[in-house]
Amino acid sequence: MARLFQLQENCLRLMGHNMESSGEGSPSLGLRHVVSLVFVLSAEYPMLSYVVYNRDDMELITACLSVAFTNLVTVTKIWTFLAYKRSFFQMMQSFRQLDSKSQHGTEGYGYVEHGNKLATLLGRAYCLSCGFTGLYFMLGPIIKIVTNNWRGVPYDRELPMPMKFPFNDVESPGYEIGFIYTLFVTIFVVLYASAVDGLFISFAINLRAHFQALQQNINLLAFEQEEQLVEKQMADVVDYHVQLLSLSRQLRHIYTPIVFGQFFITSLEVGVIIYQIVTGLRVGVAVQTSNWHSATHKQRRSLIFIMHRSQREVLIKAGFYEASLANFLAILRAAMSFITLIQSIE
Repeated sequence: MARLFQLQENCLRLMGHNMESSGEGSPSLGLRHVVSLVFVLSAEYPMLSYVVYNRDDMELITACLSVAFTNLVTVTKIWTFLAYKRSFFQMMQSFRQLDSKSQHGTEGYGYVEHGNKLATLLGRAYCLSCGFTGLYFMLGPIIKIVTNNWRGVPYDRELPMPMKFPFNDVESPGYEIGFIYTLFVTIFVVLYASAVDGLFISFAINLRAHFQALQQNINLLAFEQEEQLVEKQMADVVDYHVQLLSLSRQLRHIYTPIVFGQFFITSLEVGVIIYQIVTGLRVGVAVQTSNWHSATHKQRRSLIFIMHRSQREVLIKAGFYEASLANFLAILRAAMSFITLIQSIE
């Protein structure tokens, strides 16, 4: 259990907090998050400039939009943490108190212990994956520059992210300035994404484990005992259940903006990817609008083969799922139906 709490404290430290001083609501801490929010949001300008600059190259545009959407997700996470900072700290304290109480008086504490080990493992793995992803983007251009220079091959300088600045970002010192700016943006994005998502992993899995412990406690109720003892056990079960429901509502409340932003922006990213796939169907149109009538008989046969092949969609498959426009729309409809169902139950 101590490892889970250490993971939560590490997530706070990534954002410049500690458990001793974070709960006081220091103005300097709030200002720090506001500066972080503005700084990460400022990265949208060079990305949109890159889109405008390469407006005739749809491949570069879609690649840049995918990064810009990911950056907006981080903006949503920073804003949410800034708005619900006190709620985050209260939840962490509540889980600590609940664990201390259930550890001594809950028969199903084994579920909590197992769930917390899983949360610690997944939280660390997620934070490491975010860190390695950011490192990959930052080291890519450097490795390319070093290897091409070593081989004596001419090359164009590239920034870690698709950005276009209002100054010459290809030659020195503009390139170095753009690279350092991108480096700090990447660090901020990685830190906040790791911290906020790491906290969600620990909260969600810990809460699920407590619900399993509650179920175990209910199953072990011995109603054949004295009525006074049974009533005390029932009171403990009801109190335990009320605390878990309160934590569930609090978790839903503070993560609703993040979940909505993640779903909406990820949907846009999927849409961009699907657009790239769908453009493959336009190969047949390109053949029809070409000067095919000037080709030889053998060449026309090759063009016909290209047209037939272009009618088959190029799909990204993940097991039983295919990333197609029809499936994407089906997911949206299913998600809206699920949201409506939840609202009707509430």
